Formats: sequence, structure tokens, C-alpha cells
Amino acid sequence: MERWKKFQEDFKKGVTNVKGTFTSLYDESLGLKALKVGDYNNALDHYFRALESTEKTGDIDKKTILLITIGYIFFNLGNNDEAVKYFQQALQICEEAGDLENKSLCLNHIGEVCRLWGKYDDALKYYQKVLQICEETGNINAKGLAIGNCGEVYNLWGKCDEAYEYYRQALQIFKETGHMQNISKILSSIGNLERKRNKFSKALENHLEALKIAKKQKANHFIAKFLSEVGKDHMALGQNDQAINFFKDSIAKYHNVLEKVPVDQRREFESEFECLYDELDKLLDQSKGNMDPEKQEEINFYKKEILDTLLEAKKEREELQWGVEKNYITEILDMFIEKPKDLEMYLRRVIRSDWSEVKKDNWAKVVREIIQDWKQLQPKKWERLVKGVLKRLVGKIGLDDALSELITIGMQNLFDWIKSSK
Repeated sequence: MERWKKFQEDFKKGVTNVKGTFTSLYDESLGLKALKVGDYNNALDHYFRALESTEKTGDIDKKTILLITIGYIFFNLGNNDEAVKYFQQALQICEEAGDLENKSLCLNHIGEVCRLWGKYDDALKYYQKVLQICEETGNINAKGLAIGNCGEVYNLWGKCDEAYEYYRQALQIFKETGHMQNISKILSSIGNLERKRNKFSKALENHLEALKIAKKQKANHFIAKFLSEVGKDHMALGQNDQAINFFKDSIAKYHNVLEKVPVDQRREFESEFECLYDELDKLLDQSKGNMDPEKQEEINFYKKEILDTLLEAKKEREELQWGVEKNYITEILDMFIEKPKDLEMYLRRVIRSDWSEVKKDNWAKVVREIIQDWKQLQPKKWERLVKGVLKRLVGKIGLDDALSELITIGMQNLFDWIKSSK
């Protein structure tokens, strides 16, 4: 009898783990899909649900990866406080499990956030911890990246000689490993440092070498970036015609890049494109009316081209995001029809996520469309359900009259339209 009870318990536990694993995988796949089009809020929701499922299965490795991914999403959203919180949770698990590779990844991410915060001392400490792990694991490329990051900190401190030494060490490592992309990136960093030290010819030499490697690797993003850097070097040398030519080629290459990269990666390129616009502005300013009118007209043409491209890219990203948003909302509402009690769980997430009015408005639009098509919907039943859920939420989180401030357009309209769709 005892063996039979144990078998039943083990069987139930196994079923729970299998269900949890499949649920986690399903949410991970939807999260990745949302992430690829830059829909970070929906990606977060799916990854949080995957994390909940993983908690039940006790899969520590999966939990670590999910925590790092959630931290990465918050980092991309610019919410560095939340990003660090999840990186640190993952770091604690890695330390307990002796997972050095993921520990190194967490330390590096936290170092990046510290660097953005201007906490350069802390950033350097984290990068140095990464270096120590690399010595243990023998991960040479990760060691080179960590040394390069240390160089970035010293560069930000204005300690150019120390920064140069770190860059030199990183470059040597990448040459030994033959990692050409990292070689080109370090050469570009050295070029930027040389330009900072007013050694413009040296800067040009390093950027041209980086550009040569990027072209050989057919790395279009880096080609575009390094073309722009070469243009800046020519501008610093007073060679404006050459600068214009390189800026022109950079713009053309960025066009090519923006057409092909996933939406979630476009913000970085758009930011670099904006910097290119600023450089063209500087070029016009430096000429102070001495530039040939045709050249001025050409530069203004490129500036307009950049602005038009950025506006079009933004519009395309918003359209793609709305397409994913609409599909996602439909999925959630379909789920509510099958299991209405999930509505309370999801409303809690809505409150916690602090959605924007635009996002809530998007929900409202899709809800209205779908409710009109649901012939099987029982309005009175739904009215009682939603009313009860909202009432419980008010009691549990103490919203009282402030409810309408948190669950505004989207959720309130959901309730209103359910009432009216009789």
C-alpha cells in the first residue's frame, strides 16, 4: 500500500513537471517571438509565466536562463534597476550551483549597468571578477571581452594610457584566437581613443583597418559604423570632401542594414544613424559658409534622407508591434473564454506592469472587435465575473476609488463593452 501511495505521488509529481515544462516551453517560444519584433512588454509577460512554470518543475538551469533573459529585456527597456535585480537573482543561483559560465554572464551584465550609471569603480570590479572566472574556465574570448570592457572604463575616466594598454591586451588575445569581429571592434575603440588624444592620423589608420576586416567579414552593421568613424577622422583632419564621401557610403550601408535586421535590433542602428545626422550638422557648422553651395545642398539632402529613414523605420516598427500585440491579445482573450478565472490573474499583471495608456487602448480596440464576434458569449455571466474580479482586487490591494487610475481605458472598456454586448 505504501509503495502504491508513493507511486501515485511520484506519478502526480511527474505529470506536474511535464505540464510545467511544456507550459514553460510554450511561453518561452511566445516570449522569443515577441522579443524578435521588439515587443518587450509582451515578451516579459510570457517569460514571467515561463518562470512561474519553471519554479514548479525545479529546473535550476532553465530558471537561471529565464532570469538573465528577463534582466536583459528590462535592460533594453532602460529599466536598469529591474535589470540588475534579475541579474543578481540569477547570479545567486549560479554561485550556489557553481555555474561559472552563467555567473560570468551575470557579472558582465551588472558591470554594463554600473557603467551606464556612471559607477565606474563598481563596473571595473565586476569586469575584474569576470576576468578571474575566465582564468578558471579558460574562456579566452570572454577574457578578451572583459579586458576590453576594463579599457572602456579607463577611457571613460579619461585615463587614455591605461585604456590603451587594456585595448592592446584585448587585441592581442583576439589575434591569437582569430576572432575577426572582436579584432575590428577593438581596433575601432583604439581609433576612437586616438582621436580623443588628437592623434587623427593614427585614428584613421585604426578605423581603416577595422573597416577592411568588416568588409572581408561582410558585417554590414560594422561596415556602416566604421565608414562613419573614418568620415569623422577625415573631418578632424580637415578633409571635408573625403568625410562627405564616407558619410554618404555609411548612410547607404545603414539603409541596407535597416531593411534586413529584426525590429528589436533596429533601435541601436537608428541611434547610430542619428549620430551620423549630428556629424553632418557639425560639418556644415565647421564650414561656416565657406563650403561650396552644391556641397551644402548635398549634405542637407543626406540629412533629410536620414530623417525620412528614421521616421519610416519607426512607423514600420510600430505597425509590426501592433500586429503582434493584436495576435497576443486575441490569444489571451481566447484563453479567458476557456478558463475565465485566469482573468483575475491577468488583471493582477496589468496592474503590476504599469501599462501605458496606448497599450491599454490597444487592448480596448481588440476586445471590442472580438466580443462582437463571440456569439457564444454570455454577457450576464461575464459581467458578474469581471465585477467580482475587480471587487476582489480592490479589496486585496487597497485601491478603493483609485481603481480607475490604474485600470483605465482598456480594462474599464472591457467591462463596459461586456455589459453592452447583449
